[in-house]
Amino acid sequence: MTDSQDVPRTPEGAAVTDMPSLVRDLAVAVDGSPASLEGLRLAAEIARRTAARITVVHVRHAPALEEVGAEAGGVSLEETLAGVEQAARQYAMEVLDEASANWRFVVRSGSPGREIIQAARELEVDLIIVGSKPHSTLHNLVLGSTAQYLVAHSPVRVLVAR
Repeated sequence: MTDSQDVPRTPEGAAVTDMPSLVRDLAVAVDGSPASLEGLRLAAEIARRTAARITVVHVRHAPALEEVGAEAGGVSLEETLAGVEQAARQYAMEVLDEASANWRFVVRSGSPGREIIQAARELEVDLIIVGSKPHSTLHNLVLGSTAQYLVAHSPVRVLVAR
């Protein structure tokens, strides 16, 4: 038996082994919300420790009312969606470049849960990371959440960041 003092350790004290990583490719859903940005930071940390490749999945999604053409304050829906996408891309660049991560940014349109799962299948990722904030029971009953949808329907593991 090997003395635990002889086992190499990370700065946090976790044992380092020669086992292959369980995560080689991961997807992280980013919509620009604080919860999704927490998921992005977690993805960066996992990639730093495992050398996993990160795919940032941004889904352009508008509430049904806006999809029929409603505009707010003279800013079109397309301009709003483009602005949210650009902000998400910029934040991903800042966080992931700082972590020296191997990453790409993928944009989809439609229902967030379905699009994230479809992207995960197409890209053959090992793990999906999604940020989530607690919602009221009424909100979850009426609307559900992307995190709940992913946990229920994903073909791969889902890590919910809070």
